[in-house]
Amino acid sequence: MITREEYYNAVRKYFNFLVERYNFFELKKRSQNSMLYDVEYTDADLVISISYEIMGEGVNVIIFKILNNKRSEYDDYVNTIHLNQIMKSAHKEEIVEQLKVSKSLFEHLGKPESNFEEELLKKAELLFSVMNTSILTTS
Repeated sequence: MITREEYYNAVRKYFNFLVERYNFFELKKRSQNSMLYDVEYTDADLVISISYEIMGEGVNVIIFKILNNKRSEYDDYVNTIHLNQIMKSAHKEEIVEQLKVSKSLFEHLGKPESNFEEELLKKAELLFSVMNTSILTTS
């Protein structure tokens, strides 16, 4: 089982590009009874939630758009993007193209040390790809 600190450190490692490349900052970290860990990053337009459900779905990345100074609702499928479902979208080809580029950008992190880190790496690559498409600029 992964500890809260191990989770936070791994998220920082794989999602640091949000801070370095896109000028996001860490908004908050939270945990619920060692069953859910979550880290949120934000900028003026988006909140990105990276959560890990230990007994549930594993790593989940959700992009919330900020509209009228409020973040979009979880089930607002126009303004909230669930990375687990993004490859079913009309933007699939654009994402696949960006995935080819993103893989090389994460090579400096080395080989993931666990299945959990491998899952985080895949989500980070996918998020990076989405950040470089037109998805976030269309509604």
